[in-house]
Amino acid sequence: MKTLILTLISVSLVNNVVLSQFLGLCPFLGVSKQTKTALSMGGAVILLLRLLLQLLTFYIAYLFYYM
Repeated sequence: MKTLILTLISVSLVNNVVLSQFLGLCPFLGVSKQTKTALSMGGAVILLLRLLLQLLTFYIAYLFYYM
C-alpha cells in the first residue's frame, strides 16, 4: 500500500509530463503574438537559465572542494 501511494505521488507531481510540458510552453504562449515581446521573453529565459547554471556550477564546485 505504501509503495502504491508513493508511486501515485511521484507520477502525479514529479513525473507529470503534461505539467512539465505546460510549464515549458507558458512563456512562449504568453508573448508569442508579437515578435518583439517574444524575443525579449526568449532572451530573459536564456539569461535566467545561464545565471542558474553558473550558480549551480559554483555550488557543485564548493561542495566538492569543502566536502
